[in-house]
Amino acid sequence: MPLLRTRPALPDLVGTLRAGRRQKYLISSALVEKVIARSLALYCLVFGAVAVPEAFRGQPAMNQVWAWCIGFAVFGSLSATVIAGLTGRHAKTAAGTASAVYLIVTVSWPFFASDPARVAPTAPWPSPLSTIAFAAAAFAFPRVLAIAYMAMVYVAYIIVRETPAGGGRPFLQSIAEAGYGLMLGLVVLLLIGMFRRASAAVDSAHGTATRKYAHAVREHRTELERVQVDSILHDSVLTTFLTAARAHSPEERHLAVAMAKHALTEVASAGALPTTIDDLVPLDQLRARFAAACEELGITAGFSSEGLKDYSIPGSVVEAFFSAVMQALTNSIQHAGPGVVTRNVHIQWRDEVLTVGVTDDGLGFDTATMTPGRLGVRVSIIERVANVGGRASIDSTPGEGTAVTLTWPAA
Repeated sequence: MPLLRTRPALPDLVGTLRAGRRQKYLISSALVEKVIARSLALYCLVFGAVAVPEAFRGQPAMNQVWAWCIGFAVFGSLSATVIAGLTGRHAKTAAGTASAVYLIVTVSWPFFASDPARVAPTAPWPSPLSTIAFAAAAFAFPRVLAIAYMAMVYVAYIIVRETPAGGGRPFLQSIAEAGYGLMLGLVVLLLIGMFRRASAAVDSAHGTATRKYAHAVREHRTELERVQVDSILHDSVLTTFLTAARAHSPEERHLAVAMAKHALTEVASAGALPTTIDDLVPLDQLRARFAAACEELGITAGFSSEGLKDYSIPGSVVEAFFSAVMQALTNSIQHAGPGVVTRNVHIQWRDEVLTVGVTDDGLGFDTATMTPGRLGVRVSIIERVANVGGRASIDSTPGEGTAVTLTWPAA
């Protein structure tokens, strides 16, 4: 069945919340972490593949057992980082492991050369992977720990590069080679930190907005409960007392008894608001509820409808219109005068507008002399309908009856 817009009392907040459930935020901490993990995975995949030939070329100069062990450790940890980054599971653990493996391989390199006194012609084959190790550390570790890791790798590389197994290069050249990788690592660390701070700010703003929304909803429901209790006191309890006080004929006494039973039911169910302000109720049920209440109270009225099939409206609107219509009928019984009075309720749905008309051909009254603060009209009809975004109008002429028209949403 078609779903229609809710009342405009709180539409922006409800719309914002529901839109947030349907759509992804442009930036958030979870999204930033996912992007970084996948970028690191692709980085490891490309540069790890490039390093494979260099690993085989550098293997003869190393202890063979250790060479195969570090080969499996390095490329295994890189593979784990790729898989974890692409799947989004344990990405930081895999990245931290890869960076730790690289540090261990760098530090232990001089101790496992096949001939420690022989000067290697090139740098250790894992050297180009330093940027991957720095990026992995920047992603996996807190900022201070990541900087400390980069410093340790930087110092270890300089020392190893000066040894025969590392190529026996001069001190300044070793510093320059290590500095290039270190600068790239610091840039990556800076970028990751910047994105993380931006996403944290967005998350904080979203959390604040959510808390404000929850507070607004609580206040809104409190106001709904206040209006409900206010209307129950008038619509059911006070109206029943007035009807009983004015009951002289058997029919009036019967109505007073029926209204008293109905009032007890209303008081017992006070506070039973809809689960959410957007609960939808078929319009056919609104007509059936009017008829059932009139039968229970012994109110004679004709009912007609137009265009209600397959349409629904928010439960809060149904509650407001039901109470307003029942109050209008009760007012008609009390004030339309003696004798036979014809009462009709017409419910119409047209062009996405609900209109309910309550008419009688009783005595009527002069609307110009109606007290503005009259509780039955102000709270039970006009204010209640206005609270759900509708409008109520009352037209009456002495001797020609009264017409109460309820419209939702208000024009």
